[in-house]
Amino acid sequence: MWYAIFCEDEKVAERTARQLGRAKVLAAPHQLTLGGAYFWSCILPKADRTKALGALGIEEPARTTPTDDPHYELVLDRPVISLLPTLPTASAAIAVVQAFAADLGARVVLIPGYGAPVPVMKSPGGTLRIHFYALPALPGVQPPTAQQMGMCFGVALPGLVNVLPATGLGTPIQAPEGIVAEALEGNLFILADLIHAPLPSDAVFPILGHILEAFMGHPQGAESDPRQAYIRICTGRARLRQAALKHKIREIDEELARASKLLALKSAEKEQVLQELEALKQHRGSALEQYAREYDKLIASPHVKEVRIEGGMIRIKTDDIFLHYNHSTRHMGRYEIAIPIEGGNISIFNERPKRQPDGSIVHHPHVHGPHGGVCFGELQESITRLIASRHYAEAVQLVIGFLHQFKPIEHYLSYLELWEPLRQPRPCSCELKGGQR
Repeated sequence: MWYAIFCEDEKVAERTARQLGRAKVLAAPHQLTLGGAYFWSCILPKADRTKALGALGIEEPARTTPTDDPHYELVLDRPVISLLPTLPTASAAIAVVQAFAADLGARVVLIPGYGAPVPVMKSPGGTLRIHFYALPALPGVQPPTAQQMGMCFGVALPGLVNVLPATGLGTPIQAPEGIVAEALEGNLFILADLIHAPLPSDAVFPILGHILEAFMGHPQGAESDPRQAYIRICTGRARLRQAALKHKIREIDEELARASKLLALKSAEKEQVLQELEALKQHRGSALEQYAREYDKLIASPHVKEVRIEGGMIRIKTDDIFLHYNHSTRHMGRYEIAIPIEGGNISIFNERPKRQPDGSIVHHPHVHGPHGGVCFGELQESITRLIASRHYAEAVQLVIGFLHQFKPIEHYLSYLELWEPLRQPRPCSCELKGGQR
């Protein structure tokens, strides 16, 4: 038999294992399930229980509850252990159960469900498993279909909430609108989906509070002494309201922390924008000269015949491009390269594109479709970086060099064969000018 110490995540499990290792306890991180819910733990042999709990500062007698694996028991080292997902509704549910923990007289494990039956595992005395949106399993019976509820314990719900039908296996907990939970052998099955539904915490607090009050055997009006019933109900409501207000304060603190972080990020972003704006003002004259030189460099590039600005695009027309591959030369024709000024994908169009037997357009073995979509491969990052920095001449030279090339991949061979090899190879204009490709 092994004991498992609950840990919030894998890193905590590793840290706990190291702490126990220093106390000469054999321990290791391990992932287990309870009620079908996964959680991280630090496992240790049963024989090392006293030494391990002492090293971790856990007071004896520590209660335990079985996990889904019969070889492991979870040590309940705190009043409430939550396996619920990180959701606002789950946070509210934890706060409610913590408010009732002393009166429940048990160590509690909160387990998420997803509308499915869960095998009933009898929980030892002094322990309680609360299953959210789950029901006790009925052997050989198909899972029932959930119904919907718009109000629970008189609390209006913003939208319909799924509620599972009662199985009759446990003691029902009744709201005016219907049965909302079942208690069975140390398990409390909450049939309403209070965790995954988009509920405000203001709705979770009263509904779950009513369910726990009923579970403890004190439904409103059931006590013979009206004075004691009045005192119990009022103190219970005050305690629940106190828990709700504390939870609300935590929510506000979290929102303030997020807002503070966003404010810092936006302040830094604004400062960066202001610095860039100031730099542009100071270097406007030099920038104009730079762009003029960039244009002159672009128009003088090999194969570039025309440059024009049209429709938010820089459009470059080339002269004839020749592709050399496998000891043969193919005349690819003339191209137009379209570069979006404000960023985006480059398009390339052949003045006389080829067509596949299915009618699809091919501008180049690596450029297809009516929109001139390009597969640049390894060149994509370099071309994108050059365009972003407005070094268009260098980007265009990479694109023109790309048009001279063919990557020998079997899928593209059929595209290449649309251009017949020339009987007598002809040089490109870049070769005659001594340019590079």
